[in-house]
Amino acid sequence: MEEEEVELPSSEEQWEALLLLEGEYRADVLTNLAISYSDTEDAPFAIALAEEAAQIYLEVGLDETDLSFVWVYGSLVLAKAQVGELNEAISAGVKCLQLEDANSIFCYQELWMKMLEWYLTMGRYQEARSHFMKLVERYKNPDSCHYEYLRQKKERNR
Repeated sequence: MEEEEVELPSSEEQWEALLLLEGEYRADVLTNLAISYSDTEDAPFAIALAEEAAQIYLEVGLDETDLSFVWVYGSLVLAKAQVGELNEAISAGVKCLQLEDANSIFCYQELWMKMLEWYLTMGRYQEARSHFMKLVERYKNPDSCHYEYLRQKKERNR
């Protein structure tokens, strides 16, 4: 059986779709667009898109524990950091990682390390230590994606 290639819509197509979409579908597209703007000069725009998506999700009855918010918070983390709002970036990162844990999904390795760096940069040493210890526990937990990542890495290095 031949696999069908799936083509993702371009940013332009997503912007056009926004004119026709409402509710959760609109919020999904706004979130996708927020994620796509990763340059520092676009960070304020990405923040506005993600915040609008979050508002729509709440209006349609989703709460902040819904999986959709992983993407909202994930897009806010980098954008907030890029505009120098490290406290807000950390807050979004904490929420993103909590949702990750609750749903046993992604492995935001880079986010864990970035947040550790931000805590240290800001002199929030106790929070940095606590954050680091949570990361260590994840690596030790055989059910975590971090543990699996290390296991696979060891296998490749043999």
